Amino acid sequence: RGRGSTPGSFFSTSDHAASTWTTTWDRIDGRRVLPSVARNKTRKASSTRPWDLFPSHTSVRSRSIQPSPRIPTTRTKIERKKKKRRGWNARRRRRRRGAMNVGGFRNVRWNACRNRSNENEGGRKGVGRAWAKLYPNSQAYERGTLDVGDGHRIYYEQHGNRSGKPALVVHGGPGAGCYAKHAQFFDPGHYRIVLVDQRGCGQSTPRGQLVENTTSHLVQDMKRLQDHLDIQSWVLFGGSWGVTLSLAFACAYPERTEAMVLRGICLMRPVEIDWTFGGGASVLRPKAWSGFLQHLEVKEREDPLRSYHKRLLSEDSQVRDAATKAWQSWEMSLFITPRDLTQVWDGEKWEFQSTQQKGGKEEKGPSSSQPSKPEPEKKNAETPQPAIEGKADPNMPSSVAQAMLTAHYSVNHAFLDPNYLLDNVDRFRHIPTVMVHGLYDLVCPMRTAYDLHKRWPEAELRIVSGGHSMYDPAVQAELVRSLDQIRDRKPIRPAPMH
Repeated sequence: RGRGSTPGSFFSTSDHAASTWTTTWDRIDGRRVLPSVARNKTRKASSTRPWDLFPSHTSVRSRSIQPSPRIPTTRTKIERKKKKRRGWNARRRRRRRGAMNVGGFRNVRWNACRNRSNENEGGRKGVGRAWAKLYPNSQAYERGTLDVGDGHRIYYEQHGNRSGKPALVVHGGPGAGCYAKHAQFFDPGHYRIVLVDQRGCGQSTPRGQLVENTTSHLVQDMKRLQDHLDIQSWVLFGGSWGVTLSLAFACAYPERTEAMVLRGICLMRPVEIDWTFGGGASVLRPKAWSGFLQHLEVKEREDPLRSYHKRLLSEDSQVRDAATKAWQSWEMSLFITPRDLTQVWDGEKWEFQSTQQKGGKEEKGPSSSQPSKPEPEKKNAETPQPAIEGKADPNMPSSVAQAMLTAHYSVNHAFLDPNYLLDNVDRFRHIPTVMVHGLYDLVCPMRTAYDLHKRWPEAELRIVSGGHSMYDPAVQAELVRSLDQIRDRKPIRPAPMH
């Protein structure tokens, strides 16, 4: 029946083509449906369609979807721009709902993360892509210790999927230890995540033991743990000092290493150690370096690293604690990126003011080198016992143990030849590897990442706008993305850097 005609009467095709008809179109899932009077947007029909001659009195939603032929129309430049803009907005809306390109990598991560909390630790509120967030915290399904000989027992945990892809977190420091939050970089439904504290740190015993504690010992500990857990090969996830140890393991056991994700490239070469503890980084942090030297005597300032190493091994616990505090203040000054804090002189003291907003108010914090108020002395129930080389202290604070181990490995250049890892790249060249390095990383200079990638162009080097911390938003996003890339078995074939 024709529109406006009495029931039973029909329009001829010639009459319909000759007359001017305004037809309203509805869209369901991007397809045109039968005409409806209930819509406001109209479109002129340029040809006769059989279903236009028989409108239905039922609801538009109940009508069957009909295919529509292409309608040749002449559009102006403004109309084409409007249509293009409408398409962009529609794609944005579908992407926000997670309904666009579901098979793609980006949207798979979006769908996996869209139900997570917006308050992302280590990330900016409301900034960044959805896959930048960490995975939810998971409980360890196994905890234990392993006797690795020489009087050492290392502590380990397992998270995630028991039958998933094995992955080992190689922590930095040396002596920083592993934390449960490290497992949140992995997809717990796919990875079997192994956390381990290296010799002398964390929950491994004895704490602070430096005897029989070298890079080769730590590599053998990783191999023993791999055999103990019945793992044939695993993914290595290392950062800073963990990069050196991961590469050393891959060099010794390339057949037991499936892939690597490395953050903050460090090879523990003399030039890198001199940058951190020899005055190289002082050109960027002169005030912090001045405080680092003021803790030493005038004669000791000629070689700050060995002077601090001697103080950290002192039998006097007060000397050790004071050296540890000055040591950590210098290290933490290198962790701060230029965009995080602004240093302001108020006429009496230096004060750090945060440039990040939280809750609509600017965060302010006192300077780490000169606090606004003196810190109260901590009274411990158990007084730390003297620690000398070859003897460990079960009551030693973890911060002291970390400073001791860092100085121990730095003084001895990680017990490796200066270019050992660079000269043996061919042993692990075939292993798929992603290297993530922060542009503002002051702990590990960019030169190290460039030198390694120049020898190893098969690895993928990703330079991000971040610092040294693995929880920096840009660094965190790339680490999660790299691990998901390995999870999805996507090839890593970067172009060589020239």
